[in-house]
Amino acid sequence: MDIFGVDNGGMMTVWNPDVEREYPEPKLRKGEKLMRFENPKPPVMIYSYSNQNSQGALITETSEFPAGWIEPRQKMASAYSDRMASWDYDRFNRACELVGSGDQGWAYKLPSLSDEKLKEFAKEALNLSVVPVHVRVIHYYNVSNGYSCPVVIAIYEED
Repeated sequence: MDIFGVDNGGMMTVWNPDVEREYPEPKLRKGEKLMRFENPKPPVMIYSYSNQNSQGALITETSEFPAGWIEPRQKMASAYSDRMASWDYDRFNRACELVGSGDQGWAYKLPSLSDEKLKEFAKEALNLSVVPVHVRVIHYYNVSNGYSCPVVIAIYEED
């Protein structure tokens, strides 16, 4: 059993408390450096401004998401959903449609996606030229207005 337990009808994935979360350490080549991520908070049942524990909580990530990305071999791209929408609204809507939602409800449907679909979503949302090798989505909300504002993080390797 993996870190995510039971899928509740595709709306929310429950954190499996019986599995301790460990992020794999990638193998480094000579001259490479691991750029570590800060671990997110565990997933919660309610992602909302009214739930302080949801600020910085993991929504989903690809299997085997690493402890960080390897410079210079890999790159990292990330953006908050409100920024993605303001950069190119049509592209943002195409990304939302890949998940089956025309608004920011996409974030809560992501846990039901396969790793391949999650990567396809991140490629479109972040306007990457290549499919990422790993993706993570963390919930945040805008503290000034309370709106949900998840961040999409992708690790990729350029050709």
